[in-house]
Amino acid sequence: MQEIKKFRTLNSKHIMQKDKTIKVQIYNENIHYLDNGEYKEIDNTIIEEKDKLRNKSNDFKISFNEKDGSIEISKKNKTINMSLENSNMKSYEISKLNHCKKIDRIKFNNVYNNV
Repeated sequence: MQEIKKFRTLNSKHIMQKDKTIKVQIYNENIHYLDNGEYKEIDNTIIEEKDKLRNKSNDFKISFNEKDGSIEISKKNKTINMSLENSNMKSYEISKLNHCKKIDRIKFNNVYNNV
């Protein structure tokens, strides 16, 4: 069984079966994004890049600055930056959620005193 990538849509995959029939898997949410005319797999695994943590592969990028805890979300040519004022954030933890194979979680430690 092998995916026929040229038949991909935002929310479907087409799989060639052993008997040469095609099975279509349709999802309620997008599993692909369009990049230069090609549908690519969405992968929101958190990866480390320089002094940031970011999602691996999507039509938007979200990154978490390790030094100041700021968050940047960008899509196409638009960007939003957010940060917490007077934050003590100096460390973080990355963990996989047990019930989900493709979702990571970032936990920032000691963001504010006594919180």
